[in-house]
Amino acid sequence: QFQLPDRLLTLAERLARAGYRTGAVSDAAFVSPNFGLDQGFELFQTNDSAHWDLAWTLERAREFLAADDGRPVFLLVHTYRAHMPYRVGAEEDDAAYSALQQRYELLVRKNTLAPAEFRVLLAEAGPLYAPLYRAGVQDVDRGFGELWAELERLGITRNGVLLFTSDHGEALGENDDFFHDGELWDSKLRVPLVLSAPGFAAGELAHSATLLDVAPTLARLAGLAPDPDWLGQDLATVRTERPALAFRLQEIVQLALVENGHKILTRDLDGLEQGRFEAAYELGTDPREEHALTAVEWAAELARRNAALVRRAR
Repeated sequence: QFQLPDRLLTLAERLARAGYRTGAVSDAAFVSPNFGLDQGFELFQTNDSAHWDLAWTLERAREFLAADDGRPVFLLVHTYRAHMPYRVGAEEDDAAYSALQQRYELLVRKNTLAPAEFRVLLAEAGPLYAPLYRAGVQDVDRGFGELWAELERLGITRNGVLLFTSDHGEALGENDDFFHDGELWDSKLRVPLVLSAPGFAAGELAHSATLLDVAPTLARLAGLAPDPDWLGQDLATVRTERPALAFRLQEIVQLALVENGHKILTRDLDGLEQGRFEAAYELGTDPREEHALTAVEWAAELARRNAALVRRAR
């Protein structure tokens, strides 16, 4: 049901056809051959959740880089090091997280609580979970530094391209939200996207970037034309603001649509052409999305203008 269809062309497939040696090192789960994500990879190594270890991931990456055969290289390195279960230190100790999970079992199963009860527990638990989450983030930063040093040692950083990003963030109390399923709040949608490439000056992109832009950007940097079916853009060519989309496709379908600091949330995806939406936010003045707007013309216009794009993305 959730497997990537063979008919869809991946970035790894494009690069493999262009003569690249393609490899992936992953903590499995959704990023695994089980979901068709090995398309185009010559080597796809996975580590199951019972043995997650950032040191293992980095060592496998080093081994792939060391097996140089003269071809250009495309390497995907994926880790759940900052993901739950939250782990602390190089030894990745999850004892504190497990204790919190037991202590706040009702909070974790939030659909069993009344809203008022949930908020009381969340206010107590959020500050306890947060240091554990940040410890994982710090360890990712340490591991990224080690990998960057290895790339520098091999001379890859002089002419190579490196892109660092994530698939989602984490809510630890913002918007009465916890962890990373559920509503499409910016606490989960705003993720890092850092690109280092020859000819790219240090700076911050003035316009929105999304994960849809990763494939066309890397393809262009490899000298390949982006696939016409890819929805994103090469970030080097983005000159104006564009709409950014996020979908929740679980038991409840939801859309977040953002443009120029304006954001709408809706479950009525078929009502966009009529300008229907459920809530709107001015992110420039309300970055925490604490003040929902329900009757603003800019939100209805944003919905109508992007209805065709949303249909294509769906």
